[in-house]
Amino acid sequence: MRSSKTTTVPSAALPANLVSLAVAAEHIGVHPKTLRRRIADGTLTGYRIGRMVRVDLDEVARCLITTITTTRTVA
Repeated sequence: MRSSKTTTVPSAALPANLVSLAVAAEHIGVHPKTLRRRIADGTLTGYRIGRMVRVDLDEVARCLITTITTTRTVA
């Protein structure tokens, strides 16, 4: 069952670097389905332009790329 929750965003408010899911997925090394799942769960904002879905590449990097910390000390 699909959600019909949509929000219209004025074109002046759209991020400047919207890219396709395929391009964003390739950029960070994941499958496009992963990005679709993140849009569905609300982690990532998707923008529908006609039939195409676009994401902000900066938001993808900010939301999905995290640093791994370690407690191991280097001798």
